[in-house]
Amino acid sequence: MGLPALNRLMSVQRDRRRRPTQGRNGLVTSSLAKRKDSPCIHDENSRLDKKSRYSGPPLLEDIWHHIHSLLPLRDAARVACVSHSFRSSWSCFPNLSLTRETLGLDDGMDGLSCPCEVAMDLARKTDHILKNHSGIGVKALKLEICDFPFFNTSCDLDRWLHIAVKPGIEELDLQLIESHAALCREKSHAALCRKISQKSHATVYNFPCSLLDGSGKSIQQLYLNNCALRPTVALGRLRSLTSLNFFYVRITENELRCLFSSSIALEKLTLRSCDELFFLEIPSLLQRLSHLVVEDCRNLEVIKSKAPHLYSFGYRGTLVRLSLGDSLQNLYIDASDQDVVHHACADLLHVVPNLEALEIYSYHPMDTLVVPGKFLHLQRLCIGFFTTDYDYLSLVSLLDACPSLETFVLSVSLQSVVEVVHTPLAKLCAVLLSYI
Repeated sequence: MGLPALNRLMSVQRDRRRRPTQGRNGLVTSSLAKRKDSPCIHDENSRLDKKSRYSGPPLLEDIWHHIHSLLPLRDAARVACVSHSFRSSWSCFPNLSLTRETLGLDDGMDGLSCPCEVAMDLARKTDHILKNHSGIGVKALKLEICDFPFFNTSCDLDRWLHIAVKPGIEELDLQLIESHAALCREKSHAALCRKISQKSHATVYNFPCSLLDGSGKSIQQLYLNNCALRPTVALGRLRSLTSLNFFYVRITENELRCLFSSSIALEKLTLRSCDELFFLEIPSLLQRLSHLVVEDCRNLEVIKSKAPHLYSFGYRGTLVRLSLGDSLQNLYIDASDQDVVHHACADLLHVVPNLEALEIYSYHPMDTLVVPGKFLHLQRLCIGFFTTDYDYLSLVSLLDACPSLETFVLSVSLQSVVEVVHTPLAKLCAVLLSYI
């Protein structure tokens, strides 16, 4: 619900309160007209004027709070400035999304074109909103922090998080991002922008694990970007946590194991650019885990899953040793600088025997493709990113190894498409037509 819809609702309710009534003689009269001779007419008019200026529709306070909670953040703040009905609910507004976009600071809006000014104004507005929030009733919190720690300190972040992250919160999204300070043209900001552009990555915000202890019973989704998380065995139960997304998070495999032991309801796990991980083991304790994504974890060597119901796995980066279990049905691998195709044919038959959908991308496949067995359950196969001189006819042996195949997608570069009549791809097309 936006402001136009809300304005229409308030207008309809006001009209209903002012609607005239029909008298016995058939004439339409108002309750005020019936009492026009009353000696209290002046006082009554005065009270009516005050009431019409003050109040909205005669709805229950809980209904108004619910309507207010459905508004976008900026609209909710605006109506709280002009309506007493909404002013009290603003201090317990449940969906706090404090980002450059939601606060009107993205792409130079509000007259701010300098990245430094945007970052400073984002920190100022975030601080103002959270200082005036009671911390009660927050269901979702999204914080976007630009160029930490130049415009806000660890103490600022701790204070903001402790205000909003309380028992009852369901979603927490903390993103520490870098602005485009190097593009700043303001001469007065030159020294600051130079520091931001050359800053050391040694300054890392340590997410307070104590917050998870207090909100562990209710939090369902946790997204952390560019910080450190150091959980211990003392971490409380995160019994409602179903989705965990880490991007550039400093966490070791032992610390991740502590987190897993407290998150038995976890269903989706995404790890991107978590470079402190060398060995990733998913315990059998995670009975509900169905989706796993691992991308660009540069030091990772082994991924081993004992989760009994893992359904989908996506991986991007250098090829690692995989042990994924028999339950996996959907697999995506992007290792464009390695021969994923031959890896799939040689190893995946034993790693994921019940695979139904396979999507692989590689720039450097070998010319000779030998498939040692059959993908008996594979129904969808997507292969892409080959060079123009690749022997595409060698893929026929892979197709022969997929007796249940229903969909085959071959993604090639634009150059390959232009030269299709001059490459082995044309021969493969002819072979595929013979399968139809």
